[in-house]
Amino acid sequence: MIETAKFIARSARQQGWRAFVVGGFVRDMFAMRQAKDLDMEIFSEEEHCDVESVENWLCDIADNVKTVGKSFGVFDFDVFGDDVQISFPRTDSKVGIGHTKGISANISPNMSLKEASLRRDITINSMSLDPLSMEVFDFHKGIRDVYDWMLRVVDAEKFPDDALRAHRVPRLATYKPNFKTTVATLRACRKANEEFHTLPKDRLWGEWSKIAKAPYPANALTYMRESGLIEKYPILDRLYGIEQCSKHHPEGTVLKHTVNAMDKMALICNRDDVHDDERIILVLSAMLHDVGKVSVDPEDKTVNHRHERVSSELALEFLDKIGAPKRICMHVHKLVLLHMRGIGSNTASKTMVRRLARDLHPATIQQWLRVNEADKSSRYMDRHVGMSKAARVVRRHSRSLKVEVGKPDEILMGRHLIKLGLSPGKEMGELLGRAYEVQLDGGFDSLDGALEWARGEIGNDN
Repeated sequence: MIETAKFIARSARQQGWRAFVVGGFVRDMFAMRQAKDLDMEIFSEEEHCDVESVENWLCDIADNVKTVGKSFGVFDFDVFGDDVQISFPRTDSKVGIGHTKGISANISPNMSLKEASLRRDITINSMSLDPLSMEVFDFHKGIRDVYDWMLRVVDAEKFPDDALRAHRVPRLATYKPNFKTTVATLRACRKANEEFHTLPKDRLWGEWSKIAKAPYPANALTYMRESGLIEKYPILDRLYGIEQCSKHHPEGTVLKHTVNAMDKMALICNRDDVHDDERIILVLSAMLHDVGKVSVDPEDKTVNHRHERVSSELALEFLDKIGAPKRICMHVHKLVLLHMRGIGSNTASKTMVRRLARDLHPATIQQWLRVNEADKSSRYMDRHVGMSKAARVVRRHSRSLKVEVGKPDEILMGRHLIKLGLSPGKEMGELLGRAYEVQLDGGFDSLDGALEWARGEIGNDN
């Protein structure tokens, strides 16, 4: 990415401008993390450096140029396969409620680097880099705070202007195993929380999806509790203080179990090289798998019977609130709903495994096994105990039955019944439904067996 930044900076210099790398790229450079984003700002004392001229310039040097905030002077584009966002330095003034209509932006390309840095949320995001000279400009001790992973506000008064920042700080807490913060930062986050209701779902999902993909996702819940943001998510807030039986849950409360499960799942995903949506599904499933324990059998700390059904309903409510895509919702719902299936027995049958694979769809037994492993291992954060004995039996059967990553395919199809003389219609549909149930029970496992069964059924019906 640095070569891309140098190319853009050289091209900008030919226009009489200067382009600096800002934000997360500079932060990640000092944090020894692989940068995923390249954000730049254009500075110039020339009069022709305005939104229109920069857009025309970008169209000459880049692909897929998109204006994502014309009033803010923000453009997205591609260069050499890298996704880049470029903007103007600006000052933002709070003029109302919300981010889009509540902020008035004053674009000022002749602003100094120091002035421009005051708009940043926290100090580790406030640094700038000249990609041509590799000189770093750090006006708020950002480098020091990166090494301590100190989440410290730049301007406590301006910070709450964008309510999403109260989510961004806990998201940054997930990048390292340990983080620090300040009273002023927590106070600024609490102030930002007051406009939580103005945040659109797509912006919320942008932060929650990054939390789920982070190496230490549970840190987000820890920070949210300190900042008061957790109160905006009652489903999670209620987990605090819910005790569990020490025999089954030596780790303590439901919340402690949940945060352990989230970080265990992150470790499992690292081990199994799981990324992107798959990782999001698994971490969110770990976070939400026991939220129903707050509502079901409140006096029964030992088992909390049927909590998985309540948990799955609450999970869907939470996922809708944060704007999760439908595919994510469907997978998480099924994994939470069925995470206890067969756990009470160490002798899971092949029939049970076939039915589990069918009922989990579109989620898979492979995902279910990972949720089980995170759930079981979260009882002990200092060691990894792996999945339960019952889950190991499920894994063995699912592999032999070839249903670890999908439901069993129907062996008997409509075209087979037509060849046997049956016409399409209600009778055929009912027969195919019965056939699949018999297949799941192990009544047949080949087409010959399915046809023999069908002939018997057709004969009986006649």
